[in-house]
Amino acid sequence: MQAPKRPLSWLLVAFAMTILSFVASTIFTQYSDRPIDGAAIQIATDEMPSIRALAAARAELRHLETLIRRYVSDPAVDPTIVEEIKQSRAEVDRQFGTYLALPVFGDERAQWSRINGQVQDLNHAVAQAMAQIDEHDLKRAQRTVDVDVARTADAASTAVLSAIEVNARGARDLALKVRSLRDRSLRVALVLDAVCVILTILAALMALRAVRRYAKVLEEFSELQRRRAEELELFAGRVAHDILGPFSTVRIALSVAGKESRDERTSRMVERGQSSVQRVATIVDGLLAFARAGARPEPGEHTNVGEALAELSHELEPVAAQSAIALSVAPFSPCEVACNPGVLSSLVENLVRNAIKYMGDAGERQVTIRVAERGERIRFEVQDTGPGLPPGLDDRMFEPHVRGATHGQPGIGLGLATVRRIVKSHGGTVGVRSTPGVGCLFWFELPRAQAPLTEPRAPH
Repeated sequence: MQAPKRPLSWLLVAFAMTILSFVASTIFTQYSDRPIDGAAIQIATDEMPSIRALAAARAELRHLETLIRRYVSDPAVDPTIVEEIKQSRAEVDRQFGTYLALPVFGDERAQWSRINGQVQDLNHAVAQAMAQIDEHDLKRAQRTVDVDVARTADAASTAVLSAIEVNARGARDLALKVRSLRDRSLRVALVLDAVCVILTILAALMALRAVRRYAKVLEEFSELQRRRAEELELFAGRVAHDILGPFSTVRIALSVAGKESRDERTSRMVERGQSSVQRVATIVDGLLAFARAGARPEPGEHTNVGEALAELSHELEPVAAQSAIALSVAPFSPCEVACNPGVLSSLVENLVRNAIKYMGDAGERQVTIRVAERGERIRFEVQDTGPGLPPGLDDRMFEPHVRGATHGQPGIGLGLATVRRIVKSHGGTVGVRSTPGVGCLFWFELPRAQAPLTEPRAPH
């Protein structure tokens, strides 16, 4: 049974719904606020500047009328008044020019020609009065100011005031429109926020439901795994019992044969057979303990490396000799690793037997076991002088069912995969370095044991 898949799809859907709802709300709100922005811009860039320019022009009209009256009453009283009158007329023209350059609003265009005509009439009356003053005809100039200048100034001021009222009404209408649009936008925003909250709650409920369903499935899966582990443990115990049962008979038979043997060669073979049976029992017991612990080392587990390799090399030397291979263990300092003896024997034996099996037709036939201390880890190396691995196969040799050049040797390619699984379960690492035509070096590292060292035996 495969492990249950995490509810990632539901969580992504819920997350996407939440994000999309808020994004849609923001976009719609911004779209709805565009008329508000347009009205505010029109007030700021048209209506208010128009009112400001018209008000300044109207004030300047009255200032111009005052200046011309002062001038006509006594032309010699202020010699700079003529220049002030010119500047006032220029300022009136400038303010009206500013107003006429602004965009048109409503029926504002009808005001333009009226204002322009009144201003032209005022300029004509002022110019006429100035000319009469220059001719020293003060009575006619006074009459022109009292009648023509006053009439045209009033008419121009009235026209300007009318234009100001038009722009003021426009600004007021725009302000009311802004308030109306703002109220509508607020209502829409509240509705969209409510929708977003509802969608967020629905998304959260969907995610919560998916997580609860996943937790339930995971609990059921864990229970199933626990039951299967118990069944596997019972099965492994039964298999171990079935394996060790016949070995007990073999052990008794070898013991009897050893006692009755009078031949030295036979006695050595019987002794070697007894040693092999004992080592197989150690390996089976160690792997069974490892399996019962949930494929993890039991706390406090430790093995003397020297003793384990001495027994292993003593057992495998005849196997290597049958293939004309010299098996040796390089000297190393006493050390212990955090695993049981059966596991360590199984790991090293697997690599050594692989090296022997795939030596091929190499001229130099040597397999060397090395042990090196690497801080808190112990490194084990098995180096051979065989043909090496095919190019590109180094990184895949520890995968199940992957095999190099077999040279007709039997096997299904699970030995190295098992080595990697056991080593990683102990918190170690594995690897291989191959040189075609020179040989391979398979290695693995296991944590150093924290328990004190027992008295080591010298490696064989």
